[in-house]
Order: sequence, then C-alpha cells, then structure tokens
Amino acid sequence: MNIALLSMEWPPYGCGIGSYMYNLARGFASLGHPVTVVTHDQNPVACSGVRIVQVPLCDPRGTVWRRCQTKARQILWGIRHPWSWAARHVFDTLQEDESFDVVETAEFGAWGWHFLENRPAPLVVRCHNPAHIVWSVNQMESSSWPMPSGLQKQDCLEREQANRADALASPSDALAYHLSLSWTIPLSRFAVIPNPIDTELFCPGEERDREREILYVGRLEQNKGVFDLAQALGPVLDEHRDIRVRFVGMDRPAPTALSAKGRMASDVIRSFVPESFRERLLFASHVPLDDIVRFQQRAMFAVMPTRGFESFSYTVLEPMACGTPVIATRCGGPAEIVTHGEDGWLVPAGSVSALTDAMNQLAASHQDRERLAIAARRTAETRFANRVVLPKILEWYERAIDQHRRRRASK
Repeated sequence: MNIALLSMEWPPYGCGIGSYMYNLARGFASLGHPVTVVTHDQNPVACSGVRIVQVPLCDPRGTVWRRCQTKARQILWGIRHPWSWAARHVFDTLQEDESFDVVETAEFGAWGWHFLENRPAPLVVRCHNPAHIVWSVNQMESSSWPMPSGLQKQDCLEREQANRADALASPSDALAYHLSLSWTIPLSRFAVIPNPIDTELFCPGEERDREREILYVGRLEQNKGVFDLAQALGPVLDEHRDIRVRFVGMDRPAPTALSAKGRMASDVIRSFVPESFRERLLFASHVPLDDIVRFQQRAMFAVMPTRGFESFSYTVLEPMACGTPVIATRCGGPAEIVTHGEDGWLVPAGSVSALTDAMNQLAASHQDRERLAIAARRTAETRFANRVVLPKILEWYERAIDQHRRRRASK
C-alpha cells in the first residue's frame, strides 16, 4: 500500500502528533510499504525507507517549535490556509508520477483542508487533541479568557475536516467520546485504535544499568502536572537520599500565578524543593531520541502527572516498553494504557500527596518495581507494539479505500 502522511509536526519539532507520525512511518516502512511524509522544511529528521517531502511553512517569524506550540495562531486559517494549500500543490505534483492509496493527517490544524475537494486518494483523519482541548488545558497557566476567534475558526475547520473525512480514528475511548459529544459526530464513526510503538527501539536495557533516578519527560508546564510533581518531591528526596530526579523537556516562562517563584518553569520547580536537595534535580531540553530511550531504560521509574486531558500518552507508553514502571494520573488516555497495580500506578490528577505516597512506595520496594516493570513491558508488547497495531491501522485504511471507491462510483 502506497501511504502518504500529511503533518506539519515531525521530529525534531512537534509533540505527540510528530511522535505518532514518526512511529507510523518507521513501522510501515519496516513492513515494506512505500511511505511519503509531507511535512515542514526545518531540517526534518530522516527516517530509513521513508521519503520526506518538505513544504515551507508560511510564517517566517520564529521557529517551527514556536509555531507548533502556539498552535498555528500565526497562520490564516480557512480556504486560504496557506500551508495546506501548498501541501496539496506538492502532493498533486507527486501524483503525476505515482498513485497514493491513502492520505492520513491529524484533526488538529486541519492540515488536510485542501485535500477535501477533488481528493485524489482517501483522506483519513486520526484525532489527537483538537484546538478546543488544547486551549482549555493551556488555560491552567493563565486566567480564563474566551478562545480567540482564530482558534475558534480553526476548531470549526477541524470539525468539518473530521466530518468530511473518509474515515476517523481515535487512540482512546476517552477522546472518541469527547469528540462525539462536542462535535456531534456519531460514535460509531470512530475506530478506536491505540498509537503504535516500536518495541524494538523502546526496549529494556541491562538491569545492572539502572540508576536511582526518577524520570519526567514532557514540557515543563502546569497542565502536565510538573509543579505537582515538584511539590511532591521533598519528602521523597528526604527519605531516599540517593535518588536524583531528571526532567527532560522544553522549559518555558513560569505561569503568571507562580512567576514570583522564578522566571522560568525550571526555576519554579527548584523553588518547591528544599535548597539542600536541589543539586539532585537534573534538567535537559531537546535531546536525541537515543538519549530519551537510554534515560527511560535506566530510570528507577517514570512519572507522568498530567492535570489536563491526555488523548493517549507516549510519555507513559515509552518507559513501559522499556520495562520501567510508570506513575500516571487518571486524565483520559493514560488510564486506558495503565492497569493500576498490575503494570503501573494511577493516582488522581492534581493530588500532591498521592504522588508522594506512590513515589515513596516504589522507591522503597525493588520487588514492586520489578513486578510492575515485567508487566509493563508485556503490556507494551501485547497491546501497543507495531506488529499488533499496524495491521489494525491497515485494515482501517482498507475500509476507507472501499468507502472512497463507493463514493466516487455513486457520483
């Protein structure tokens, strides 16, 4: 099957969508399917067996990371959506030499907007987090303001793109239920298929290489629960004097409500930890993928304390695939990945005391960590590995192709 992936997010820039698209492309290429990725032009990471086609971003200001993080507010959405128009133009040029069987894009950003009319191939939309969810969780860091008109328009376009797509998928029941209600789309239209993970890349390391280290991977922002984690760390670092905590993720200005504690989020995190323990906090921003895997393999356990809604969460699944226990919150997708007490630990979102108790228990019990680690790896292999999930996605594509053919035949 000749597959095209349409995504402004792609490593080294972007968040969950970029990680998903990268995993998907690698997985399909390993199965022998031709894969073409239409993405940004800011030094996209190469991927073995995958053709990368670069489409310039239309806003010359700032970096791709900034544009992705501000959720394309600088771009003029609608029928003049410039990146989507340029991507369609490039795609049509490619189509002159070859025929694609299917085009997959995300709901966020309506990047496939110009692929809806006279579509050359079935357009399938995989939902991750639309504009209205992104806006709502970002409001945790500031006063509540009405959604800007640009984002309201974006959300409308995302909804219409989803409604008109040949097929829809969601990585979790939680997101499918939410979008079915908020966008009045029949729940039956959503295929619930988890995000795949390369369990050969994300795999356990040598047990002897384990360190007394707690790992957090994600942006340093309120909705990710990183300040809850910081407040929970004091008693843990006091009781376990040999433990370090590693934060891997993009630093950013401190939220207004906490700006008195420091200029940057990392400063706020340090402020919540007793001064004598701060040297045991380690911070890193963008690091190569191999380093991420190594950190996850060597950590004693990982913590993902999200306060906002998570549609899935690679930052939960990746350490699990590496055989590392995870403490996560009940915030949507993670609760569908982790089975509490069996292959990980779930705590209420926003509960500092519950985070402290869970970290202390895992830090004190090698037996619990070993049991959860074995089960976590098994969960990743049996439910989320490429070999399990990719065939389901291919079946979803086949259904979309059949529907596309029937629609064309009926005209």
